[in-house]
Amino acid sequence: MKDLKVGQLRPVRRKRVGSGVSLLAVAFMFALLLPCSGWQARLVAAESLAVTAESVRIPVASDISLTVRIFRPVVQSDTASPLPTIVLVSPWSVGAIVYEYRARYLASAGYLVLAYNSRGWAGSDGEVDSAGPNDVADFRKVLDWLVAEQGADPFRIGAGGISLGAGTALVAAAFEPRVRAVVSMSGWSDLFVSVFGNDTERFVWGRILNLAGQLLGGRFNQAWQQQQKQALLTRDAALLRQYTDPRSPQTYLDAYAEHQTAILISHNISDFLFPLNDVLNFYDKLATPKALTIQPGIHASAEVVELAAIGDRVWGQARQWFDHYLLRPLPTGYEIVRGLAEQRISILARDGETLVQGDGLADLSRQSRAFQLVGAESGESYGRLAESVDEAEPNSCCDEIQFAYYSGAHSGVPILYPLLRSYVERPTIRRLSRLRSDRAFIYRTPSLANDTVIAGIPKLSFYLESSADSGQLVAYLYRERSDRQLDLLSLVPYSYDEVEPNKPFPVHLQFFSGFQQLAAGDRLVVVMDTFDLQFSPVNTERFRLRIRTDLASELRLGFW
Repeated sequence: MKDLKVGQLRPVRRKRVGSGVSLLAVAFMFALLLPCSGWQARLVAAESLAVTAESVRIPVASDISLTVRIFRPVVQSDTASPLPTIVLVSPWSVGAIVYEYRARYLASAGYLVLAYNSRGWAGSDGEVDSAGPNDVADFRKVLDWLVAEQGADPFRIGAGGISLGAGTALVAAAFEPRVRAVVSMSGWSDLFVSVFGNDTERFVWGRILNLAGQLLGGRFNQAWQQQQKQALLTRDAALLRQYTDPRSPQTYLDAYAEHQTAILISHNISDFLFPLNDVLNFYDKLATPKALTIQPGIHASAEVVELAAIGDRVWGQARQWFDHYLLRPLPTGYEIVRGLAEQRISILARDGETLVQGDGLADLSRQSRAFQLVGAESGESYGRLAESVDEAEPNSCCDEIQFAYYSGAHSGVPILYPLLRSYVERPTIRRLSRLRSDRAFIYRTPSLANDTVIAGIPKLSFYLESSADSGQLVAYLYRERSDRQLDLLSLVPYSYDEVEPNKPFPVHLQFFSGFQQLAAGDRLVVVMDTFDLQFSPVNTERFRLRIRTDLASELRLGFW
């Protein structure tokens, strides 16, 4: 679709759900801070380590200084030898104090560690830049200060962080050849995808981030904020790109290849803020030393829990990744790093066991299967996902639904449901019969003969007709258990504008995530309707949708 211009389209009318989203935002922040309930006790233990720590301010511009915490190993504090150094960048809305426990342990291993608050957050001057040019310039000034004033070894510098900290560290590393290794925890690849992927605004996550910034004192450029709000309202993709592209690591693939920056990525399967499919695409294009670990959880959940030393999988691998690329001579005992080098993508199950592993995306699927969308037969409520052309015949022309706010299909309570489901079995929908076939397209596979794992990202293609020139479709992928309860595996939104009414046009979608376990007897169910709380609708007027099941359509899956 062509780039849209400001003022071309009518303003979007949106369902009022603000108060509910505010409550969800508060719940989310409490959920993230919950692991810190034991943080004080663990910090007392960490303070017994042979590490010195102090808070200082670093000037990065004539009128701007950043608040930092610097940690130094006592055993080397009196030597003049340059120290291997790790820089940790603060996450969104909270200060670098959240890294205190982990920073002390990294310092106790012989590193000079600096954790700093990005400009606009937690006492640092300036306005929030979200990994933009100002944040990159600040990062480089911090490195200059560390090398000139603190004895950092300019040839042994690593960087990392969670969420905003991960994105800032990755983007800054593209401009900074002194950074040898990066650990990105729940970061992003293409920021545009997270803001407006498939031409759809991320309503819930956008409101949560805004509310968190307001409650926790972030300072924002009001002119920029208004411009971005207007761009979302008028669906001006080009204007959004002006902001997101300089802040997107995928823009700098050539720089990572030139510097040979070693990049370790940790990500969570149900991260719907920075979707896994986008991170996988970025990882596949990296021409550097690299590794990727994917575990159950939502955005930043696994990494935040470990900040309080509840587990050590993510941060333990981060420590060994830094050791592997920054310490000389190398210590012994690098089973994890050697394992990442041999099987550089690892997908973990709830119990921590390896679910899928491989050297690249192509290695993750042992078998690829395609299912064709087949319309519901007379007297049937559901269509089929047929695995062969012969099975798919005869096929009716079209399946049709009407716009509705609720069809029975949904993704659960935003944030809370996927977080809960990451650790325990929990159905999203109690019965398949609760879905309304006049408001949702529903297609089911036959029962699976064996236990298996969806490996990779499911893809969905079909031809769509709309009675209106604009609208939205939300596709869900559910696992239907033998008791007909439905578990949400993934979802993806799709919005369109300026299409010719009642004329078919192609739709190609990648679901947000994959890598899910299935049991013999399960079915896969694709459901598509016109609304989900997580996404801002394009058109709330009544319209009709048709899927042309007589034209090419496909759900493509990889299985391990």
